[in-house]
Amino acid sequence: MATVPEEIQEIVEQLSPDSQRRVLEFVRSLSRSRGIDLSSLPRSVPPPGTPASALPHFELSDEDAEAMERAIMEDCERIYPDEY
Repeated sequence: MATVPEEIQEIVEQLSPDSQRRVLEFVRSLSRSRGIDLSSLPRSVPPPGTPASALPHFELSDEDAEAMERAIMEDCERIYPDEY
């Protein structure tokens, strides 16, 4: 029979990285509200990312940017309740 911490760990390991971060934030908030000092615990290191300088750079004309914005506002902000 697993202990509570072991069971929690087994469940958390099966969650997505985003859900794991949410669990971590929740546990930290519980700890802070109970006055538990977390400063001595190791902090997780975020996964490596891509620096902005390595991302492709492109420029849009004002006209193209406005056309994109219009398309988003017209097509993406509609709700079609009968389609779901």
